[in-house]
Amino acid sequence: MPTQVVVVNDDHQLSSLLEQALLGDPRLEVVGKARTPLGAVALAWELVPQAIVVEQHDVGIVWWDTVPLLRRYCPQACLAVLTDLADDQLPPEASLADHVLPRHIGWQRLADLLAPPVCADEADEPLRQAQ
Repeated sequence: MPTQVVVVNDDHQLSSLLEQALLGDPRLEVVGKARTPLGAVALAWELVPQAIVVEQHDVGIVWWDTVPLLRRYCPQACLAVLTDLADDQLPPEASLADHVLPRHIGWQRLADLLAPPVCADEADEPLRQAQ
């Protein structure tokens, strides 16, 4: 059974690229995508996906305030945040994510992390702690 994934990204073009990359993997099923914080929380609450991928850009919506709500409504989901921030720039909310990864991570590596077993510790390096 494929992992159900929600993609959270306010950039339509990049969201579509991420979604297409994940759709190309039979181990994953993109069940929703959100472009606003309210949409992200509503999808998390309604769909209760096994994984949520949040792509944080340098410009646009700052998703860090939404991370605690996503964790609240989907406590068992694998929550992966893609960002260009250095470890010492991460906000405290980053500690709620299972994985904080660079935005330039390869699609295959991200898919491997999200595929069953979802968010397995051996699939990636341990969570980097926010300072």
